[in-house]
Amino acid sequence: MAKRLDSESSNLLLFISGRFESLLGWAALMVAMPLFVLDKTGSGTMMGVFSLVGALPRFVILPFAGVIGDRMNRKHLMVFLDFVKGSLLLLSFLLSFYGRLTVTGLLIFYVFFGIISALFDAPTSAMLADLVSSDKLRKAVSLNTAATSLAQIAGPAIGGLLYGFSDMTYVLLFTGIFYIFSAISEIFIRYSFSKRTTVEGVFKEIANGIRFIVSNRGLKSLFIFAAVANFISAPAFSVVIPYILRKELNFSAQWFGTLEMLFMVGALLGSLLTATILATTNSKKLITVGITLESLIGCLMALLLMQFNMQRNFTLAFSSTSLLLMGIFNMLVNVPIGANLQALIPSQVRSRVLSILTIFSSGLTPIGSLLGGVIVDRINAFGFFLVLNLLMLVVSLLFVFLAPREAFLQSQAK
Repeated sequence: MAKRLDSESSNLLLFISGRFESLLGWAALMVAMPLFVLDKTGSGTMMGVFSLVGALPRFVILPFAGVIGDRMNRKHLMVFLDFVKGSLLLLSFLLSFYGRLTVTGLLIFYVFFGIISALFDAPTSAMLADLVSSDKLRKAVSLNTAATSLAQIAGPAIGGLLYGFSDMTYVLLFTGIFYIFSAISEIFIRYSFSKRTTVEGVFKEIANGIRFIVSNRGLKSLFIFAAVANFISAPAFSVVIPYILRKELNFSAQWFGTLEMLFMVGALLGSLLTATILATTNSKKLITVGITLESLIGCLMALLLMQFNMQRNFTLAFSSTSLLLMGIFNMLVNVPIGANLQALIPSQVRSRVLSILTIFSSGLTPIGSLLGGVIVDRINAFGFFLVLNLLMLVVSLLFVFLAPREAFLQSQAK
């Protein structure tokens, strides 16, 4: 038993380390690239084009990436694709070093990078439940989420500093090296792959993944809740909070960035809490407490910030505390749901099912953000934020009380 636990711990450490290095490089790149495009073209439209071409290939490729992730050895895919990403970045570094990197060239690179990232994410997101026993799954998801949060905090700062003190050339070098390091660490993961005896057509396998979701009551409940929650929270976090902080409260860009980062710091703390102090707490209880407190803090934030006569220092302190706490409570919901998703899906269909979830939830997110942007221009932003939080509370509590028992189980599917 001790040997198995040691093997699980080292495997988990290598997996999280590899994911962290990849995400750190990606987060740094995602800050530097728009700055490079803006400096070269002076065009906000071109920045929008870059966002679009980064998202579209990923959206199209994901269902096929899910099939590949269920057919092939996930560890081999993980290592190979990180090496490919690192090599592409180092090639771009050489082009930039010799003055040959153009905006068009970077755009082409970004398209390929988006495709490779989709092929990478599908198998690796499905791999975590194969590395640890069922009783360690929530802790593994917590630690993986904590590493993701840390990368999303440190990566943008590193990308901004590197771009500010040097230029795009050395951002490409830094991120390329990180991807290579990631691939090297992933080589040492011990992963047992059982090759499937039967392989069907690609579209039939995608359809089988959809049928599996529809036939599983617990999984279907989690999918519907995740999609609706993303649809409601997308305008809150991507449109309304930035609108309130920048336009209504007139916070500087520096303070705005700091406040947004505090939510990620809260997410990091929340992930660590679920891995340690709350490791044995019942999933349903965690989700209920997290949902209720996050929504109530959002409602309180909306109501108090409507009072423009509050002192600015109090407004800043209250906003900072609220976003930090919302980040913590958000992880009390996301971590057990992430662990339950991994546990409910058998390994042989997990890549396909998680890819379909990503497409479903990601497809509703931009629609929610677009509607949020239209609405916030027409009604009071604070009132809209209050309504969104109340809606989130109602939807979440309906899920908690109406979802079948299996949606909250932590036993691992095989």
